[in-house]
Amino acid sequence: MMFMMNIAEKQFATAKVKEISLHTWQALADDSHYAFVKALANYVQKTTPRPFPVGYAVNELSSLPAEDVEKLLEMLYKHIVEIGTEDQEETERVPTYSTGQMAQFFGVSITTINNWIRGGRITGIPEKKRNKHAQIPENATFYTVNWKPIKIKEVIESYHKQQETISPLPEEEELKEIRALLATFQEKYHGEYHETLGKKPVEKMTVEEKQDAFEWVQLLLELEDRQIE
Repeated sequence: MMFMMNIAEKQFATAKVKEISLHTWQALADDSHYAFVKALANYVQKTTPRPFPVGYAVNELSSLPAEDVEKLLEMLYKHIVEIGTEDQEETERVPTYSTGQMAQFFGVSITTINNWIRGGRITGIPEKKRNKHAQIPENATFYTVNWKPIKIKEVIESYHKQQETISPLPEEEELKEIRALLATFQEKYHGEYHETLGKKPVEKMTVEEKQDAFEWVQLLLELEDRQIE
């Protein structure tokens, strides 16, 4: 059974996320923060139609500074409220897009889009559709490497605006851009991925290194995919 919410109620619930998260954090004893966040994350994973986008971080709570754990708690509450305020009928009526179309909007390969879906960087896809033929609704959310949420609808609108003003890069120029980005990482870490971050245990990485490792791997996959094509 779903409980209908009007626009004012949805706005109120969304606006209260930060305040409720702060009150919860302040009410918890220092040694109970980790346990509560893990319990809440487990509940979300078991009962909601989409995974928590940064669920991987929950397994590393004990190594995270308190401010990062507090931020995860706020993101969990926000995730729950976003799902709870969705109108199921409206969700079913929104336009959806194939992984091929999404690849075009983002300027990446279909392989990268599927990797993003599996990695939780694109959320809001009905569970039954989360496969190679996934249909991504425009009210789904994309998370950047810094886990900043962006609605797919905004990405599509941005793509169409760009198409009105610029011409797409030739294939060779796109490959050159990918190689330039890879060279930046190689210079930063003084070697290839498999020689540097690729052999460093995740639990010993800094937040910046984890973000760089994820983006580095995505670029390598993108380069490999384009070379195969």
